[in-house]
Amino acid sequence: MDRITFEPVASWWIIAVIMAVLAAALWIGPTFASLNRLQKRTLFWLRFSLIGLALLALLRPGIVSTIQQKQTAVLAVLLDFSRSMRLPHLATGPSRWDAMVQNIKQNSSRIENLREQNIDVRFYGFGNRLKPLDENGAVPDFPETPSDGESDLGTALYSAIDQVRDQRLLGVIMASDGVQNAADPEIELSQAAKLLEDTQTPLIAVPFGQAAQTGQFADIAVENMADQYTVWVKNDLTVTATVRARGFANQEIPVQLIVIDADGKEEVVDTVRRSFTKQSESVSVELNYTPKEAGQYRLLVRALPQAGEISPRNNELPGFLTVNEGGLRVLYVYGSLNWEVAYMIRSLSSYQDIQLDQLHMDRRDEGRWPLDRTHLFGDPQYDVFILHNVDSTSLFQRGTQEQNLRLLTEAVQNGKGLMMIGGYESFGPGLYHSTPLADVLPIEMEFSEKQEFDAPIREDLHISRELTPRVPDGARHFITQLGDPDENAAIWAELPPLVGANRFMGIKDTAGVLLESTDGEVLLAAARVGGRVLAFAADTTYLWWTHGFQDIHKRFWRQVILWLAFKDSQSGQNVRIDLPQRRFQPNSSIRFTAEANTQTNQQITDAQFSGNLVDPDGTRTAITVVSGSQSQIDRKLLEEPGIYTIEVAAQRNGEDLGAAAAEFVIFDNDKEQANPAADPDQLNRLAERTSDFGGRMIEPADLPGVLDDLSELAPKMKVDVPLKWQLGDTWYDALVFILIFASLITVEWWLRKKWGMV
Repeated sequence: MDRITFEPVASWWIIAVIMAVLAAALWIGPTFASLNRLQKRTLFWLRFSLIGLALLALLRPGIVSTIQQKQTAVLAVLLDFSRSMRLPHLATGPSRWDAMVQNIKQNSSRIENLREQNIDVRFYGFGNRLKPLDENGAVPDFPETPSDGESDLGTALYSAIDQVRDQRLLGVIMASDGVQNAADPEIELSQAAKLLEDTQTPLIAVPFGQAAQTGQFADIAVENMADQYTVWVKNDLTVTATVRARGFANQEIPVQLIVIDADGKEEVVDTVRRSFTKQSESVSVELNYTPKEAGQYRLLVRALPQAGEISPRNNELPGFLTVNEGGLRVLYVYGSLNWEVAYMIRSLSSYQDIQLDQLHMDRRDEGRWPLDRTHLFGDPQYDVFILHNVDSTSLFQRGTQEQNLRLLTEAVQNGKGLMMIGGYESFGPGLYHSTPLADVLPIEMEFSEKQEFDAPIREDLHISRELTPRVPDGARHFITQLGDPDENAAIWAELPPLVGANRFMGIKDTAGVLLESTDGEVLLAAARVGGRVLAFAADTTYLWWTHGFQDIHKRFWRQVILWLAFKDSQSGQNVRIDLPQRRFQPNSSIRFTAEANTQTNQQITDAQFSGNLVDPDGTRTAITVVSGSQSQIDRKLLEEPGIYTIEVAAQRNGEDLGAAAAEFVIFDNDKEQANPAADPDQLNRLAERTSDFGGRMIEPADLPGVLDDLSELAPKMKVDVPLKWQLGDTWYDALVFILIFASLITVEWWLRKKWGMV
């Protein structure tokens, strides 16, 4: 039944006033004395028609008619198209994707039946966004494999509901592994769940994949490994990582440390085996490596794949290793713990290119002396040996245990460095006169010099007063050069005096004096016997540190080690690249710092740098390098995954200071496939929010029954659908109205002009 409606543009009384004024104007009108009756009637009806049109425009009449249509409903089916669906569905068998596709295709007849009953089944795919799917018959046209980005369940649900707000939504079916990988989703899951509740939309969740808690789930992952390491040649490297295992209770898993050189050759350098006692457990592993050659390397920590693993993709984690040339390994052997030992260790350990290994010859072990330490004194990796207040009887006894010091002597004669530091059991007081070391030490010793344990200190062997060190005239040396040559003597004079020292009986003819006290006592003597040897009478240089001369203390002891290891002839300058991170996503912002330093780690502030970025294809692109400050690489150069290299060279006043290189990797950290565990619990929590309206989680095998149940909910009756027309609702109506109105005005004006009224 049709009915007429009005939507006036103003109140009725206003419209009545307007029409009264117009009617009065029409009634009064001009006299039209010169017009005949036909002309007058023509103008009257034209103006009357215009007033009528004005009344229509003010009242805006319309017609409402009613028709009957069959009721419709929408069923939204959301299918997970993210890359995590490539992972296995169960311990054995097809992938989650193949299982889901097969499940949908097996129900194609039921889907067709729903559509025949006026239920609009709409398929959507989702990963990092929701998209309608083209259909191939009753089901979507599936790609061979899913390739969408990080899955965003919340945004997919919200968008699907939002697209059918003006229609009856029968329900939402979501087939997914339930893993939410989007780091910054547009719509949070909680928002999507609230919209489901507000619209009373049931969610039917269909999970694919195994949860981590299931007894059949098995996975090993390597995690929490640093992305870069720096070590010097011969120094020990410890790589720490976490191995997480699920489904391998009471099993032992081998974990390897693999070093990959510039040619891509892999070498397994360490293997540890870790046992797991729980169904799901994480353990820390430490793997060790001592590099023998400088260079840039890649590291892999790899847990060997085990039978039953769902995906071995996360069984290894990469890192980078820079092995610097010039690394030194020092064995520091001391007999007592004192301040000098503590500050020596503190100074030398502050340099990354010096690995300081310690051996304490504790007097509490005196009953077991001499101890066998041939594995240390015979180790060719050591460049320098230091003996500090160590009684020779702890390592040497003629006829029974001679090998320790004999190996040490041979090492020194073959080019290794040796230093003996003063103490009550050093030099002659420690009976070194009767050991093989007597041949290589630069001082004279006598058998009568023995200092007995717990006996009064022999003043003929030890100096107990303060000693102010000085460099003898003409004895300029690398070790004792603590500053500019013109200022060196003043620096030594400024240092606090040493307290106590060994009294040397004499210096060998082949030795030289590098330091003496202002009283003429020899403090530091040096000799060359194949390798380099030092005898330092004092052991209180820690006073320099405690009185504010930390840098001098560190420089002195570093120069001692460098000289003993024949490293004093180096230029003393090197270029470094500080790249805080080595693993990046494409188009990341990468910043690094380049600096040139002296041998004593002093920055060269006036160095000029040039740099290149080498991409995975070997193409070099010039980059700007700022000395001592952060430099940044253009994001556009970092789009392709692979290994990149930053090359930096430095000059000062035209002189080359050195060069350095640092590698990093651009890779796609695919969260979708990094964790093989599905998350059906998350799907279940979402579905339970709509349980009052029929929402629930079902197994894939139960989907046919759900579709059959939904067909029973198909709308059976017809509903009255109102159809409404209102003047001016469409541009067509407005255009026709304006054309008629303009035409009448134009005709009325043309007639008046023709009849001489204007």
